[in-house]
Amino acid sequence: MRTSMTFGRRRKAGLSNVVGMLLLIILTIIAALLLGHFVFGLFASNSHNAGLRISDVSVIQPGGNSAGPMYVTLTVTNNGDDSISLNTVTLALNSASSVSGGWSPSTAVSSGNILRPGQSVTLTTTLTGYPSTVGTGNTVVFSVTATDQATGTSLSTQASTVIAD
Repeated sequence: MRTSMTFGRRRKAGLSNVVGMLLLIILTIIAALLLGHFVFGLFASNSHNAGLRISDVSVIQPGGNSAGPMYVTLTVTNNGDDSISLNTVTLALNSASSVSGGWSPSTAVSSGNILRPGQSVTLTTTLTGYPSTVGTGNTVVFSVTATDQATGTSLSTQASTVIAD
């Protein structure tokens, strides 16, 4: 097989067909990978993943006394890629009443509080004056709402636990 051509007195060397085909295949594969990353959002800068999680939930009623205080603790975590702003944290006591204020630290659920990706805040409160039908063994449901700072999307999640003594 001859891989060069003669033009007049000069010889000009050319690429063989096999090498040219390999280069074309490699360029096609690279172009397909780049297009796939762009179209399917595999670049981190093109995707927004907001996340909100409640963990470490506890409601303690010492001695099971329905007249005494109830100590509430929960941790809210931003498990997404965007910063979020906490809006409300409420708990429903046996569907009888709802509590949304009095959380400590009080700045955690005020407007403008931002949780960056991976950041957590532990909220605590002490409840008194709740209905006497609420006591040890009853279920408490926590609801948390937040806003994704990058997209303005509303987020919400719930968790439940049983009142312990």
